[in-house]
Amino acid sequence: CRGPLYVVDHDFGRFSVGISSRIGISAGKDRLWRFYIKGNRFVSRRG
Repeated sequence: CRGPLYVVDHDFGRFSVGISSRIGISAGKDRLWRFYIKGNRFVSRRG
């Protein structure tokens, strides 16, 4: 890690969590260890 981790209690409203394989690695690529907010424009995508 490169710095502190902040956890903020903020009202983001309802959202759906997506789960996928990790991007840009070869070790453990079959594991679904990537969690993200579906439809979030800041989430990187394949392709």
